[in-house]
Amino acid sequence: MYRSPVYCYSNRRVELNRQMTGIKCVVFVSIMNFLWIFTRGDVTDTEVSCVFMESCILPCSFQGGTGVVIYWTQVTEDCPVHWTQETAGDCLVHSYYDNQDQLTHQDQRFRGRTSLFKDQISRGNASLLLTGVKVQDQGRYRCYTGSERGRTESFINVTVDAPVRKVDLQQVENRITCSSEGIYPEPELTWSTRPPSNVTFKNNTEVQRTEQLLYNISSSLILSHSDSDLSYICNISTRRNSRTVTFKPNVTDTEVSCVFMESCILPCSFQGGTDVVIDWTQVTAGNRLVHSYYDNQDQLAHQDQHFRNRTSLFKDQISRGNASLLLTGVKVQDQGRYRCFTSTIRGGDKYSFIILTVDAPVGKVDVQQVENRITCSSEGIYPEPELTWSTRPPSNVTFKNNTEVQQTEQLLYNISSSLILSHSDSDLSYICNISTDRNSRRATLFKTTSINCSSSEATIPCTASNISLTGFSLTWSFNHSHIILTQTRADDPPTVSEGWRQQVKGVSESGSLMLQHLSPSHEGTYTCELRDAEETLITNTFLRIEEGPGNSTGAIIGGVVGAISVLVLVAAAVFLVRWCTQKQGQQRNIRNALQDCTIYCVQEIELQEDINETTHLRSREIKTYSSLCQSDEDSGLS
Repeated sequence: MYRSPVYCYSNRRVELNRQMTGIKCVVFVSIMNFLWIFTRGDVTDTEVSCVFMESCILPCSFQGGTGVVIYWTQVTEDCPVHWTQETAGDCLVHSYYDNQDQLTHQDQRFRGRTSLFKDQISRGNASLLLTGVKVQDQGRYRCYTGSERGRTESFINVTVDAPVRKVDLQQVENRITCSSEGIYPEPELTWSTRPPSNVTFKNNTEVQRTEQLLYNISSSLILSHSDSDLSYICNISTRRNSRTVTFKPNVTDTEVSCVFMESCILPCSFQGGTDVVIDWTQVTAGNRLVHSYYDNQDQLAHQDQHFRNRTSLFKDQISRGNASLLLTGVKVQDQGRYRCFTSTIRGGDKYSFIILTVDAPVGKVDVQQVENRITCSSEGIYPEPELTWSTRPPSNVTFKNNTEVQQTEQLLYNISSSLILSHSDSDLSYICNISTDRNSRRATLFKTTSINCSSSEATIPCTASNISLTGFSLTWSFNHSHIILTQTRADDPPTVSEGWRQQVKGVSESGSLMLQHLSPSHEGTYTCELRDAEETLITNTFLRIEEGPGNSTGAIIGGVVGAISVLVLVAAAVFLVRWCTQKQGQQRNIRNALQDCTIYCVQEIELQEDINETTHLRSREIKTYSSLCQSDEDSGLS
């Protein structure tokens, strides 16, 4: 009967010759795997596309169970597959057994870049998280899993893309050059004209490979005078995306991307000289005057109201040919085509055109859960964003979501989407991704958990923190509204809110929140939020506080102390009565003194009752102390 590697590694017994036993086990497993590979039939590969230098998940699932063994290997022609640690060689990507990672023989290329979702292994999730993806990572991967329920294997084909990010276009005399860098796979560059023409392109295209196996591409065109009325279009594309830049000889539009409410520079240069005239206008808005300069000073009498107090030139650099415009507090309405006109006695007239685009990137993504509804939202975005849902591990869940997009008076977009969960989806983590052309951010909401604790101490884990906290900021909050603490960096001390300083004992290296001196008012939902530049990880934990034996002991001690305090007060009152009796010798004065004493005793008893909050002793204490005072009164009258 075949036995999987978990039995060889986990259940092998130490005998007289342990080394020989291990060798026999290795040989046996290798032979059985060899036979299985040729008899198992075809297995459909899963296609996964990863982005260069980003993180990527390679999905793998199994039936779950105990005694789990997980092997991830990279299958290549240069590296034959081996299934055991001793023979893993350079193929082993990640290994897990005996309830822990086993990375002694991990291939050097994958060191520090792989991890499993350990909190989900018992539920059958063997997916691999691969960070800092490289071109060399692409290829075929095998995921082998084994447990007492059986064994499975699956294959994943990983492709790596470094998309076209930016296309640069420059002109030097009659040569225009189009280029882009850091692309994978090898890109394609094409030229065209607007309007379409029969021009024969005499272009020279060069492609270079970097040490990271990325591609840099560059192509140059030699222009003729007969083609001066044409606009030239350079397109660089790969299987993943393409980017295009348009160029018109001598009247080139420069593209500038500005961030909402920040400052932005619109470049413009000229030959320099004397009697400089500079005019900036917004062409797409009916030639609105943006900024004017002549006679060695700004001339803003006719400046459009929209740009008032938001524009300036670099005046110390005008004489050197710099006519660039600084635009502050950028608005969405600022986007469009701008014209920079410069004129000097020496250099003549020159027009430059700038295409200004405005982005309000996705900032914070909020995810909240109320009962079985999850809501993902973000505000202040431009252009209109896209919101998508997914799960971890990947699933076939059909999302019944309702997405709403609203535009504000500032022309920004607020987006919100809600999911209604079913009970069958309770073990999934939900990922909300909001993206624009400029950037994207995602938030992951992990399964809500609950813990019970006494009022003395409690430790609430941040279950999302099975990743390194390096680069993440940490926020703990209570009932989705009260901030408990924040920690901007893993090596910085946390900042605790004033109202929680007595309860916060500390934060562990994994982000867990340690509390103390709790009361029933601290029962509720605690949210751990980890955030970096790209994603937010959210974990909700409901803390239920149970009355422990220490609380009843404290109440008894408090009651005893309160009773003793009252007796001391009564004894003092009795002494006062007797002193009054001996001193005055008159019944009327004694009676008045005793009445005052009784009132004083009752008032002190009521005050002590409020402090101790021991309501079950109230009537008995009042009767007891009143009778004491009355007996002293009777004895005094006699």
